Amino acid sequence: MRLMTGRVVGEVFPKVAFRPGDTVLEVDSLHTVDGSLYGVSATVRRGEIVGLAGLIGSGKSGFGRACFGALGLRRGTVAFKGERIPKPTPRTMLDRGLLYLPPDRRDEGLMMMRPAVENMSLAAVGTHPFSKGWLVDGRQERRIAGELAERLNLDPPRLDRTTEQFSGGNQQKLMLARSLTRRFDLFIFDEPTVGVDVGTRTAIYEFIAELCGLGAAVLLISSDLPEILNLSNRVYVLFAGSIQAELAGDRINEENVLASFFEREAA
Repeated sequence: MRLMTGRVVGEVFPKVAFRPGDTVLEVDSLHTVDGSLYGVSATVRRGEIVGLAGLIGSGKSGFGRACFGALGLRRGTVAFKGERIPKPTPRTMLDRGLLYLPPDRRDEGLMMMRPAVENMSLAAVGTHPFSKGWLVDGRQERRIAGELAERLNLDPPRLDRTTEQFSGGNQQKLMLARSLTRRFDLFIFDEPTVGVDVGTRTAIYEFIAELCGLGAAVLLISSDLPEILNLSNRVYVLFAGSIQAELAGDRINEENVLASFFEREAA
């Protein structure tokens, strides 16, 4: 079967070169202030894609936000690259090398009325070569953003346009561009392919696989079960705010994930 892009369905998901290395993220007994997570423990290592699956209300997006410091903790610990972070905040985690891309690009991820170039460089403000101190070097910003636009096949490549003028798929590419503006050790993608066409979806999968192949750690939070099954080398399944199952190898299959969605033991 071929899709609109002319690709065979099986070709949508790239082969991923998993080379698990050191643990980058380790969380232990996380309880969030909003009650969405209860005693969650998990790890993510370099060179792997860890999938996080669950139904609506399972707490999976809350997990990404908590790791990034955007959702407060009531109890539990977060360790990043071996260092315990007592009170994670977005700025703290960003500076240490964690990038979180939220599921709602319009309301959370992007400044819709600002030029595309500003959204692309947002995560790198205050760092070399984008800034001199906290003053943005506009020339460098435009140069690097232009290179990223070409690499990500942004359409149209006019970065002076406001972000709202781009299609949903190209808005998602603007967020992806942030991951290339500075060095990150862990990427948390929260529903990265919602509302994009098949061609953009495939490009996002290839982008994520490339990051993993280069040795980065990736946490993929998704409601799209084929994404989880085809891109992950380990999978956590959340049910009602707690880890219901951890799957690896041959145990990563539709039957086991669906069973864990409904509090049944995976095979």
